[in-house]
Amino acid sequence: MSLLKRKRFWATVLALGLSVYLFRDFKFYQIWTLIKGINLWYLIPLSILEIVIAFVRSQRWKYIIDPGKKITTLNIFSTYSIGMMMNLLLPALTGQVARIFLLAKKEEIKKTFAFTSVVLEVLFDAIILIGLLFFVSYFYVFPDLIRSWEVIGGILVVALAVFLYWVSRRHHDTSHDIEKVKHKHSNFAERIIDIKNSFVYGLRMLRSSKHLFLVTGLTIISWSLQAMMVYLVIEAVDLQIDLWGAVVIMVINTVMVMVVVTPVNVGTFQLACVFALSLFDINKQTALSFSIVLHAFNYFPPVLLGWFFSLREGLSFKKMYRERKEKEDIDLELSLIHI
Repeated sequence: MSLLKRKRFWATVLALGLSVYLFRDFKFYQIWTLIKGINLWYLIPLSILEIVIAFVRSQRWKYIIDPGKKITTLNIFSTYSIGMMMNLLLPALTGQVARIFLLAKKEEIKKTFAFTSVVLEVLFDAIILIGLLFFVSYFYVFPDLIRSWEVIGGILVVALAVFLYWVSRRHHDTSHDIEKVKHKHSNFAERIIDIKNSFVYGLRMLRSSKHLFLVTGLTIISWSLQAMMVYLVIEAVDLQIDLWGAVVIMVINTVMVMVVVTPVNVGTFQLACVFALSLFDINKQTALSFSIVLHAFNYFPPVLLGWFFSLREGLSFKKMYRERKEKEDIDLELSLIHI
């Protein structure tokens, strides 16, 4: 594959371009001034919070998978942490692919089933984030652009939720429809049936009131903890922004980082912070300094946690990096799902 066709190449170019744009007139001594003024008592709870957030999200993943496959708490925490580390170190959502592959390999389940669990993670995250944005919009006057995001995002999320719930309830009808073409393309039809059945099997959680309650609750807890972490950084650097402001910063940052993916989120993370903090009349220099501090706490604890579990399981980074080629197989399966 030529260099110009590599996603990593273009993601790196984008990261460099955003960094040059944002830091071209940045006074770097300001970041040192900000760091020197940090209340060190906040460092311990901030580091612990990141680990707690990872644990809560791993348990949410466990309950999403639970109706189809029982997985121990430690195993799911380990797999989630390694995937999170990969996601932070590499662009193009490689970490999501890594944990899909690791889960499928370790627990002997189909990759499509593992992929479905990640789709449900994203769905529940989107529902809570959109809900939070609607809620805080009663306290702050947002620009028209953000209000448009609220409406469009809300419609898309509700549509996806309804569609997946409908698919989970219509499993047998779907299989029957595919059986109609089986006599024409036997092997191909069987493959599609197998993939679709695995995908729908992963949606079983949507039919369980208990699991819906647990997953929703853990999602709310995880994002509440994430907002608290942002608020602690705000307090540590002494910005005059309240807890609901921290929620706004968290939501905007999360959405922008998901939409524009760069290596280690460099550039995207800073741009999101500058935009979010501008809503509170925080100047660009201060916003960039804040973004570097927040980025560090979002980055180093999860990477160290994933590194610990990768060593514990005897996985080298080089090996995991090579195994990203499994993405090609997953992409093929996903394309067949939509046929």
